[in-house]
Amino acid sequence: MERLLDFNEAGRRYSYALVEGPDSVSGYLGTVSVHDDGDARSVATWSSHFLPDDASKTREFVSHYEQIYRAGLGGLKTLVETGSN
Repeated sequence: MERLLDFNEAGRRYSYALVEGPDSVSGYLGTVSVHDDGDARSVATWSSHFLPDDASKTREFVSHYEQIYRAGLGGLKTLVETGSN
């Protein structure tokens, strides 16, 4: 379960906290934003900060979330470029 922390339409950004989920991390704060990149192009970014409950699993969780973000941003790119949903 996630909780929306900030939504800034003009700034094209939102932040959320992971309140409950399957991963054993704490303090998860995610941010999604979109910035102009010139020539009528935009760049979307998705980042997060979190602490694994078991520090030895830090790389595992970083890789796990990177895969999720890449898939999500790839889906967003396809949606925007094709204009379909």
